[in-house]
Amino acid sequence: MKKYIALAFSLLFIIQLATAQQNAALQQELDGYTQTYQLNETQQKQVQQMLETKYFNLTELEDTKSSNAELYEQKTANLERQTLMGVKSILSETQLVIYKQVREQKRQLLRQKIETLKASGEDKAALSKAIAELKTMH
Repeated sequence: MKKYIALAFSLLFIIQLATAQQNAALQQELDGYTQTYQLNETQQKQVQQMLETKYFNLTELEDTKSSNAELYEQKTANLERQTLMGVKSILSETQLVIYKQVREQKRQLLRQKIETLKASGEDKAALSKAIAELKTMH
């Protein structure tokens, strides 16, 4: 009986730790959007809801990560796109100008990173990882 209680507490601790890490990542991402686009309070709440949905869906995809990495990559990329499109939909005209500037900067960084990695002879996995990292920038 004591073993089961200890196991239950261990599982609870692991779940709480994972939730805390996810909440920290969500808050960091929300702060990034808020700072980049100078979101007002209403927009912050809307973005927070979008991010909560995104992180919930990422949690649901964890099993796919080990069983089908390609599908996992596709689905996480879709989640990123959906989140970004959701954020874009709530931005004001002034914020959209910043959004377009940020997107162009990301494209340029992506091109430079790909050229650098290709020149150094990196494999496709390294290229894919670099692209994925750049796509997660706001």
